[in-house]
Amino acid sequence: TFTDPVTIRGGAITVTALQAGANNITLTSDSTIDEDADDTTVDITTSGTLSLTAEGAIGATGGNGALDLTVGTLVATTTTGGIFLLESSALIIGGTGVQTTAGNAAIEITLTAGNLTLDDDITANGSGAVTLTLSAADTEGITSANTDNIASTSGAITISADRLTLATGTISSTGALTLQPNATDESIGVSGGAGDFALSTAEIDLLTNGFSSITIGRSDSTALMTINADTFLDPITFRMGGASGDITTVGALATSNLAMTFTAGTGTGGTFTQTAGSGNTIATGSGNITITTDVIVLNTTADTITGTGTITLQPATGSTTIGLADGAGTFSLTAAEIAALTNGFSSITIGASGGSGAIDINAITFTDPVTIRGGAITVTALQAGANNIT
Repeated sequence: TFTDPVTIRGGAITVTALQAGANNITLTSDSTIDEDADDTTVDITTSGTLSLTAEGAIGATGGNGALDLTVGTLVATTTTGGIFLLESSALIIGGTGVQTTAGNAAIEITLTAGNLTLDDDITANGSGAVTLTLSAADTEGITSANTDNIASTSGAITISADRLTLATGTISSTGALTLQPNATDESIGVSGGAGDFALSTAEIDLLTNGFSSITIGRSDSTALMTINADTFLDPITFRMGGASGDITTVGALATSNLAMTFTAGTGTGGTFTQTAGSGNTIATGSGNITITTDVIVLNTTADTITGTGTITLQPATGSTTIGLADGAGTFSLTAAEIAALTNGFSSITIGASGGSGAIDINAITFTDPVTIRGGAITVTALQAGANNIT
C-alpha cells in the first residue's frame, strides 16, 4: 500500500494487491502488465486514477485471466496483445481513454457492480473487438457530453448493460454491432419505444453508418421490445428470442436496400405484432425481410410491408402449426394480413426450413412467387397468378 501517488515502470509487470488509497497509480511497461495468478482477487485498488501503458497485453482474455481492479478512473493503452479488465465497482474512462494502437488488439472490460461512464474514448485497433459488459442489475453504460466515442476499425462491438445512455459520442466500426441488456427479462425500447433498455431516435443516430450488421436485443430475451418509426442505415436485427419474447412495431420502419430481421420468442407467448393502420409500415427496398416468431400478427391494412427482395415468415419452433387465410394453426395469417405484403417481392416464403408443423391453407391468392414449407399440408384454392408455387 502506497500513501502517495506512485509510478512504476520497467519490463513485464506482475501485480498482486497493489493499493494507493485515493492516490493515482501509474504503471508503464515495455512488455505486459498482468496479475500474478488468474483469479478474481483484486489486483489494483485506488479511488483515484489508474494509468496503464504497455507494449504487450494488459491482463488476459478468457477464464479468470482479466486484470482485477477496484479503481475510480481508468486510462489504458497498449500497442499489442489487448486490454482485458475486470472492475468491481463503478468506473470512469478518463484521460486519453482506453485504446489499443496496433496488432488488431481487442478490448474487454467487465464491471461486476456500478455504472461505466465514458469521459473519453474506447478505441480498438484494426479488427480488434470491443466488448463492454455490465453484469450487475440495472447498471448503466453512459457516454458523457464530451463526444466520447466507442470505436474499432473493423472489429465487432458488443455492449451488454441493462441501461444504455448515449450523449454525443458515436459508436463506429465496419464490423458487427450488438446492443443488448445483460438480463433476459429487461424490456427494450427502440427509437423512442417504451422499455427499460431504451434507445431514442437521437441515440440510434449516433450509430455511425458502416456496420456490417446491427443487432438490438438478446437471443434469449423474454420481455417486450417496442420499435417506433425510424430509418436504419445498416442491416438490422431485432431479437427477443427467449420463451415469450415479444416484438411490436409502431410507425414506419425502413432501410435503404438493407436487410431487416425480427426474431421474437418461442411458444404461444412469443409474438411479433405489426400495429394496425396505414402509418405502420415496413419497407426495405431490395433488402430481405425475415420474421421469426411462433405467433404473428401483421397489419390488416393492405400494402404495409414493402420490398423487392425476399420475405420469410416462419415459426421459431419447428413443430408449430401454420394456418393461412383463416386455416387452423398457431402461426396464423388471415387473408387481410397476407394482403399487407405488397406485390413486388422476389419471393415469399412461409414456414421454417425443416419445420414439421401441419399447415392448413384456405382460399388465398399470392401476387408473388411463394414457397410454403412444413409438415403435412392441406390446401383449398391456393392461387398465385403467373407466379411459381412451391
